[in-house]
Amino acid sequence: MMFAQILAYVRNYQMRLYVSGLFYFCCLLCFKQTIAQTALQWQKSMGGRNNEYAYASTPTSDGGYIIVGSTQSNNDGDVPASKAFNGLNGADIWVVKVNTWGEMVWSKTFGGTKDDIATDVLETKDKNILILATTTSTDGDGLGNGTRGGLILLKLKTDGTVLWRKVFAGGYNVGDIAFTKADAYSKPSIKTTADGNYIISANILPLIKTDLWLAKITENAEVLWAKTYGTSQNDWVNEVIVCADGGYLMVGGTEGSNSEVPGAGKGYIDVYLIKTNATGTPEWQKGLGGSNLDEAFSGIQLAGGSFLIVGESNSTNGDFAENLGEKDGFVVNLSTNGTLLWKKQVGGTYADGLYVIRQSANGKIYAFGQSNSTIGTIKPKGSVGDVWITHIDETNGNLKENLLLGGADIEIARGAYATSDGEFIVAANANSVDGDLTHNNGNTDFWLIKTGAPLPVTLSSFSAALTNEQYVKLSWTSLNEAKAKNFVIERSFDLIRFTAIGQVNATGTTTTAKSYTLTDTKPVLGKNYYRLKFYDNINKEFIYKTVLATVSLLSTETEITELLTVYPNPVTGSSFYVKSSEKLNAVPYLLDASGKSLPIEISSSDASHRLISVNHTLKPGLYFLVWDSAGNKIVKKLIVL
Repeated sequence: MMFAQILAYVRNYQMRLYVSGLFYFCCLLCFKQTIAQTALQWQKSMGGRNNEYAYASTPTSDGGYIIVGSTQSNNDGDVPASKAFNGLNGADIWVVKVNTWGEMVWSKTFGGTKDDIATDVLETKDKNILILATTTSTDGDGLGNGTRGGLILLKLKTDGTVLWRKVFAGGYNVGDIAFTKADAYSKPSIKTTADGNYIISANILPLIKTDLWLAKITENAEVLWAKTYGTSQNDWVNEVIVCADGGYLMVGGTEGSNSEVPGAGKGYIDVYLIKTNATGTPEWQKGLGGSNLDEAFSGIQLAGGSFLIVGESNSTNGDFAENLGEKDGFVVNLSTNGTLLWKKQVGGTYADGLYVIRQSANGKIYAFGQSNSTIGTIKPKGSVGDVWITHIDETNGNLKENLLLGGADIEIARGAYATSDGEFIVAANANSVDGDLTHNNGNTDFWLIKTGAPLPVTLSSFSAALTNEQYVKLSWTSLNEAKAKNFVIERSFDLIRFTAIGQVNATGTTTTAKSYTLTDTKPVLGKNYYRLKFYDNINKEFIYKTVLATVSLLSTETEITELLTVYPNPVTGSSFYVKSSEKLNAVPYLLDASGKSLPIEISSSDASHRLISVNHTLKPGLYFLVWDSAGNKIVKKLIVL
């Protein structure tokens, strides 16, 4: 077996261990005491009975979030119909939109009958959604692709409707371009460039070894230029960074030699970094590693111009000689020209990995990955790997605060994006049903994590319903409370101005679900919008979602059919007749289903027959003809066709 084939086998074997839940992670940091400040604000598990793998997430301008990856489920749980599902674990692109609180807004699958995996997502300047994916399909959303594998770029509206798709097609024969299928060790990424276009990095397989592919495209997916990079051996890219000078930095791994990449060639796989200028021309390359497996997964550029790169290493010599266990996470600082400024390994007696690094809105640097070690005084929730979130000191790589999230089974963070409140939305994968997770849909789920100050209340529902008296009853349920003070209901008629109409005291602190109600006895005819707020014991405000109640004082009235007859009913046109069994002195009025009064003209042929005419065309729907006679309300429901 050729050396490259052996290495490919090792990599594929490691991936299978990860996917099956047998990949055993752990970490012990190299400092004695940690003060945890980062916290879990809320979390959401999503999926079907099979496996779902999340790769990336992004906030949206409406306050919600998008999470993308792949699904092997079909019409099950949170997953709609899948083109790829065939009982043999075919994968479709899976895209989920949630609101500010992680509640699902919509869920959609894309792809063809083979494997399609979304690996990156961003919000465009026109407030739509752009998704990058690998595809082995030649049909469905992969139509036009060759049999050797390609890329799909999907642009969606905020409601999930497809605006357009672009297939970067693979070929059919050896030697034709082929984009490799995403896995935990290599994946395409997309970033917005300073001029409003996009840069895509991916892995290609022209013959028998993988190379790096970089392409700049317009906002309409027209290719401006595309270039390939690599050594005589296999090379991989996991992320592209848009640099301050307009160039790009690709981070990944290589099997290449030191003569091809300075610093590489020390072991099976070494860290591979390539810096290009704005047109994709290489400016410098850098390799780092030891005698085993060392790979970079993510990077950022700091305000001073240097780069922070994170990844994992299981070497015990070379650039990663300060091995702390089975496998370490690492943080590397490089100058703008690729000079190594410092490196830091973090780990314990088992294995660690750092797969994403991002800067928060307030300038802090965080990395995301997996660990099951006790970090300072922070203990893991399980023995096979928790999501690991760590705050990094950018001057030396020391870890300043940490958070381990998960349960008894395996969890791992693969993507993260900074939110406007200085926190992060994290795309993770989860198998647990305990610890920080409330449920599991089956095997591996999407796990969406929002960091931030813990909420005083975790809400599971909020609804508005009309009572028999035509009041509006507001109902909500809290799953748990921690130093919660009270709830406030606000009402609006235009979704702009809200006014408080009442409050209810919270339980305070409890892990038991609690139900609450408040009734609005003075709703207006038509649309009433209700917003739920809650406060903690220091009066910090949290705004939950808004619900609608449409009030028609007639919608539950009983028809008095023996007094009135309307014909024809259903009504066609804009006029109808009314026959009454007794003389009615009051003047009738006509309301639509929302309670809005409509102008009418009344003419009589005798005391018991009247012609009702409306001075404009009636839209199809439900209407109410009403007499208020001697204190009694007489109602007749009309259907207009």
